[in-house]
Amino acid sequence: MEEKALKQVEEMLPNLSENSLKELRTWLFKESCRLVNQESALQDESKHLQKEKKQFLLEQERYQRRLERDRKLLDQREALVEQKLQMLREAYDHLDEDRSLLERERYHLEKEKSYLEGAFDQADQELLFCGVHSESALKKRYRDLMKIFHPDNVSGDQRVVQIINQQFESIHGTFQR
Repeated sequence: MEEKALKQVEEMLPNLSENSLKELRTWLFKESCRLVNQESALQDESKHLQKEKKQFLLEQERYQRRLERDRKLLDQREALVEQKLQMLREAYDHLDEDRSLLERERYHLEKEKSYLEGAFDQADQELLFCGVHSESALKKRYRDLMKIFHPDNVSGDQRVVQIINQQFESIHGTFQR
């Protein structure tokens, strides 16, 4: 298209007057200046866009590195949380094992306790007041046993106190007849 315009101008040149040629030169000069300025502006714009592109790529790379670092950190934290959860699971399993062991032990101890309590039979109960031949000796032995086995004492036992009271009543009844 520019070549066509140039041919038309060349064809018109011989027919133009001197004033017209001056005007054409002035216009061409102005057009040339405008084109140079436009080219300079385009080059500046191109440089600016190149600079922005470079800055954008650097920023994108920085964000990519940060994203990668954050992902690694997240993966590490997830692994740590999973590790702690596994430790908690193992601790709960161990706690359950200990709990069942303690329950079995408690069951055996209660069984042993009931056996030992049952072993304290009539013969053993009579030993509490063995050798008592008078009512005053009976009362003295009763007071001594109550001092030892009273529930308020450190070694006190309510069941033994009941046995002592039953034996005292039984033996005391024989002295009163």
